[in-house]
Amino acid sequence: MKKVWELINADITVVKKQLADAKTLKQKAFFWFAILLRSLVILAFCMAFVLSIVAVFGSDMAICAVVLLLSILTFQKVHLGYKPAQGAFALLFIYVIFALCPPFAASLSPALGFLVNMASILVIVMLGCGKVHFQNHIVLVLSYLLLYGYPVEPGRLWVRCLVLGLGGIWAASILYRHNRHAHCTETLWDVLKNFHLANPDDQWKLKLGILVPLSMLVGQALGLERTMWVGICAMSVLSPTKHLRLKRAGERFVGTLIGAGLFYLATLIPGLPGPALGLAGGFLVGLTTSYRLQAIFNSLGALSVAMIIYGPVDSLWYRILDNALGIMFITVSIYAIDGIIYLLDRRRGTAS
Repeated sequence: MKKVWELINADITVVKKQLADAKTLKQKAFFWFAILLRSLVILAFCMAFVLSIVAVFGSDMAICAVVLLLSILTFQKVHLGYKPAQGAFALLFIYVIFALCPPFAASLSPALGFLVNMASILVIVMLGCGKVHFQNHIVLVLSYLLLYGYPVEPGRLWVRCLVLGLGGIWAASILYRHNRHAHCTETLWDVLKNFHLANPDDQWKLKLGILVPLSMLVGQALGLERTMWVGICAMSVLSPTKHLRLKRAGERFVGTLIGAGLFYLATLIPGLPGPALGLAGGFLVGLTTSYRLQAIFNSLGALSVAMIIYGPVDSLWYRILDNALGIMFITVSIYAIDGIIYLLDRRRGTAS
């Protein structure tokens, strides 16, 4: 039982590797049991946590619970790329951005909202991605976009600020307590002062901070609904690793189509509640590390919520169109920007 508990607390990639290395059918069955139990435990914890926040603060605070969950599950295992004590204060400041900037941006015109979103995401990336390969943007930028996509009534804004303020203190304390012994000599000042446009990682930070909100602005200009999905798709495809981007674009589009198709077929089952599809998607995501499969299962969760607002058919179309725009926008933008950078570098080389 101790071994099972250790596997439940381990990273899913570690458990998958042990499964691949297993020699006997009994060993493989044990690891599959651990993976299934791990997913059930995490799903049960997430459900209990979200329902507790909803019970205390109201159903409109469910998205704040999701954001806090992402931080809790992530920053137990990873820090921000510099001294954890400074990282804890930086994460708390990021939560201040979470509380104030998404509703402010949503209240403005699309153009002004784009500027607020761009400034906010750039600050989040600079503070939260000291080590780009930690992939902290997946949690931090996603959290910002989720809060932007789920607006709160003006009279309830103070409740959201309270929940995110308390949650930010908790998340920061978790980051510090679980990472305080990490061997890290760099400070936040080191990360900021060493920023240089010639550095590919720093180039990526700027691309992410500018292109993600710009993709949503384009979606708004085209009259699309749920443009949060455009930004999430753009962020997901824009990997810091160049050779993964085109592959991710294809997998994201195919995964979105398959996920939308599965969701539509599921809605034809009489009496099947929408939240059940979201729970199924969340459980299945926990079983895989494949980006293609995650794109499929994440669609179930996203559509189960959107269906309440738009109905099943319109939700499907918005999901497909938003993801298609995010993929095309990022793919074209990145190849154009990288092409310009390449030509400028060649020109400098020729001149020197």
